[in-house]
Amino acid sequence: MKKPPSTSDDELQMFLDAVSGSKKLQQDTIRHARAQTKPTRATAKPVASEKQVDQFFSDDYEPLLDFSQGVEFRQPDLASHQLKRLKRGDLPPELFLDLHGLSKAEAKQELLGLFNTARKEWIDVVSVMHGQGFGILKRQLPKWLVQHPAVLAFCEAPREYGGRNALLVLLDTPDPKAG
Repeated sequence: MKKPPSTSDDELQMFLDAVSGSKKLQQDTIRHARAQTKPTRATAKPVASEKQVDQFFSDDYEPLLDFSQGVEFRQPDLASHQLKRLKRGDLPPELFLDLHGLSKAEAKQELLGLFNTARKEWIDVVSVMHGQGFGILKRQLPKWLVQHPAVLAFCEAPREYGGRNALLVLLDTPDPKAG
């Protein structure tokens, strides 16, 4: 055994005496088997939250929107300068939702949760990140947003808020002073 340069012979001998009766521990490895679950067929009635999601977001709805100039939308009764402010980033988002890796059903649930939270907190601008991937959520998200009554406008986010991989959404939130 090669001794370290900073230890003295007495210290090394004391260490060897202290560990002389010991033996190497046997490593015990426990491997947990994954629980085998059978896929179940949903025959029960939909949960209330699923009904609420389906009430707002239909996958079959095709809005008559032209996205050739970029992804943007505003309600007809909203002033056009509000959409311009949103596109420039003058209205910064206060809540961010990242939909990376979620299925369509999960994304709908999260989106509805975001809108409910924003309404409770009186937040009117949110950012929804859909990412690139296969482009499924990127194509579907504007179609869902158009359907929700609280959405006043949305556009592709400026670079500092996600760029082409995110949308900024302007929401109609109740006035806290009116309550």
